[in-house]
Amino acid sequence: MKNWSFSVKLTAAFGACIAIMLMLSGVSLLKLGVMNDAVATFADNRLPKAVALGELKGAFTGYRLSLYRHIASGPADGQRDRAVADARATLDKGIASLAPMLTAPEAIAALNSVREQLPIVYRNDERVLALSRANQDDAATAMLVETRQQTKAIDADL
Repeated sequence: MKNWSFSVKLTAAFGACIAIMLMLSGVSLLKLGVMNDAVATFADNRLPKAVALGELKGAFTGYRLSLYRHIASGPADGQRDRAVADARATLDKGIASLAPMLTAPEAIAALNSVREQLPIVYRNDERVLALSRANQDDAATAMLVETRQQTKAIDADL
């Protein structure tokens, strides 16, 4: 190396710098590919599940609110019953759309638990609605509050 001319030494140093930069660029590209795969997995797999779950939780909350609104909105009319029926249909649709997306055993078990509990909640809610239609709002509210533990269990599963 002592016998090399200054221009050869400069070219060798410059070439070494370029080689190091190319190696760093190659490593960066590989890591970007890994990150891209992770983001694609999230966007293609987990994000739709998260969105569907969020919509399902919102539908469950909307259903429960429709029952309280049924009680609080005065004399019985068909619009209140339709609002409850629509909220229930949205909830059932949300469960049906989320179910095929799930692959994790614990997620499937939690959704199955919700599916098992909902018919019981629906039966109790029918009694609440009957009391509300009969303008027995205090009794309807009390019955709705009694089922709060059950609805908290469903919310926890969701």
